Amino acid sequence: MIQRLLRGRTFYLFLGILILLLYLRTMSGGTLQPMEVDPALHDAPAPEWLLEVPDPTTLKQAASRHQPLGILLAVLIGLMGVMAFGGFLFTFRGLSKARRSSFWQFSAAPVLPWSFGELGRVIFLAVTVALLLPFVRLALLAYAPLWRLDSNLWIPLAMLVLDAFVIVTILAFVVGKQQSTWAMLGTSGRGVKDSIRVGFVSYVTMFPWLVILLLVISEVARTLGFQPPLEPIHRLLFLEQRPGVLLLTILLTCIIGPVAEELFFRGVVYAAIRSRTSRLIAMLLSGGLFAVTHTNLMGFLPIAVLGCLLAYLYERTGSLAASMIVHMFHNSLLLVFAMMFRYLLPSG
Repeated sequence: MIQRLLRGRTFYLFLGILILLLYLRTMSGGTLQPMEVDPALHDAPAPEWLLEVPDPTTLKQAASRHQPLGILLAVLIGLMGVMAFGGFLFTFRGLSKARRSSFWQFSAAPVLPWSFGELGRVIFLAVTVALLLPFVRLALLAYAPLWRLDSNLWIPLAMLVLDAFVIVTILAFVVGKQQSTWAMLGTSGRGVKDSIRVGFVSYVTMFPWLVILLLVISEVARTLGFQPPLEPIHRLLFLEQRPGVLLLTILLTCIIGPVAEELFFRGVVYAAIRSRTSRLIAMLLSGGLFAVTHTNLMGFLPIAVLGCLLAYLYERTGSLAASMIVHMFHNSLLLVFAMMFRYLLPSG
């Protein structure tokens, strides 16, 4: 029943007409009016350390005033130093002839096949839910005004609902395929533990080059006087004070978001492109699309490189387990550093 619904046309036609009627009703000045955007996220000034990395002296003074956080920051910097050293070591070891020849060998089970038609259906359903969410908020505000769903709370909540919907939708499509529902997680081919090991070795190898690339881009932007706008998710992490909203944002950033993005970008987008072209082109295209959707101009190249790495891991291991764990670790590492700066340098 569900499979016929997902693969038929009537369901999508109904959703399209529903969205069209709702937005026509809104634009015509009916009872459904556009939401007023809460200006709280946009009016609050961003801390100076977020716009420019603080100098070592300022950071050292802040760490001495908050010793527990200072110790944790030192541990994190040490971890990054070890990862950078390990990355250079793995890179030079990988330049040997034997290791170069094994880099592009893919002995694992093939990725789960997806068609562009299935990809289009998944995108359509996700966009439909994203377009319906503002009306859901209006209904909640009308019937439960005490909930006070301000933008700071609504943004992570809506993103969480959308990501959960994407996960469920993709798994529903997988059920209709001949392979096991868990085939995308690599129950065949390499073991999950071996896949995760390959994932971390590959990520550590790429880590120092990602950092160097980001530093070069930041220096070029600083020289040109370019200052990118602060995204809503960043303002939530750096300026929001309510623990509940922060925890929801952290859950979204470190767990739910990476799972949904890996299922979609590697499990569906990469697999669909891969069915029509070579591995390398599929990795480059899916990595570029992954970076575009993050709408981060300065981070475009590093995010694209990370997306290519995650697609490589899926192809190399035949499992999304490696790319999911690496994605979670990457986001968590960035988030922990951001939170350290937030509480060490609250006043900028």
